[in-house]
Amino acid sequence: MASSPSASANVIQALDGIRDAIQGAAAKPQYLFPRIETGPFEEVLGFSTREKIVLVNPPPASGSYFSSTGVIVDVWGKEVSGTRVSTSFPLDPTKLATLFEWPPPQDEPYNKVPPDVVETNTAPAGYSRQAYFWNNDQDSIVTVGPAVPKIVTPLVNGSGQFWVAAVGVISQGTGKYKGVRGEQAYVGSAYFDPWPPTLEELFEVLAAGFTVHSASWIKLVLGKAQDQAAPKSLKAASPEKKSKLAGAAPEYPTASAGPAPTSPEAAPAVAPEPSTATVAPATASPEPAPTGEGETAATPLPAETPSPQEPKKSPQEPKKG
Repeated sequence: MASSPSASANVIQALDGIRDAIQGAAAKPQYLFPRIETGPFEEVLGFSTREKIVLVNPPPASGSYFSSTGVIVDVWGKEVSGTRVSTSFPLDPTKLATLFEWPPPQDEPYNKVPPDVVETNTAPAGYSRQAYFWNNDQDSIVTVGPAVPKIVTPLVNGSGQFWVAAVGVISQGTGKYKGVRGEQAYVGSAYFDPWPPTLEELFEVLAAGFTVHSASWIKLVLGKAQDQAAPKSLKAASPEKKSKLAGAAPEYPTASAGPAPTSPEAAPAVAPEPSTATVAPATASPEPAPTGEGETAATPLPAETPSPQEPKKSPQEPKKG
């Protein structure tokens, strides 16, 4: 008798749970996740940290920033011996109000090209640096990138929750990670009970130091897997290829997409020559090409006043895993 799909899924989940429990009970901490690597060269690191953060030069002094030190911990709570963490993040007092502002609800469909998202209260408040060291400083990874802090308070007991999320781009590495390239997704959080009632008291609490737990995922390619002799950028297209590319529409609309300007000031300096060529009738857009298991490529939204002379959009090639 064949088992149902739901029964099979339950068995798989149970087996995954047993595996995770065994890994969690293992003596050696685990922070490598080969099951979510993409391609034959990528490595994936997933870990947590235990850190103490101190606000240096609290306002009204100038040059305020958060300084953090700590250790790497695996996702099951086991400290990875021989590791340390060193991070920093600037504090701009003029942007404190933005920490309490959240994005407005977003409209569906979520898998289409989004509208202008400048006014979503998600602008970075600064740039964070994250440095991670393993094997008593023999191996290291340093990332840098924009960070977005947010605070929700008061909670039901008068406390407050503080987060900082960052997108880190690897700038350098040493030891095993010399020449590494990749990116990091980071989020750290702290809890304050009670939440300080005034700004001055908040700065005092932050300057005294507080505990942070963070979670990081780093997807990278080691230096030894890279072709060091190859050029680091795309080669110029041949004349034949340029001719083909000239007739291909961009995957996403450009900033100039939309109705033509009506005011003289906004009009382009040189108007395009009117075309006398016969325009072929528009054809239906192709279905979005698959990009991975269970996913499809995002399809651009049409401009509000599309021109009949716009070239047809070419369907995307399926992404090769």
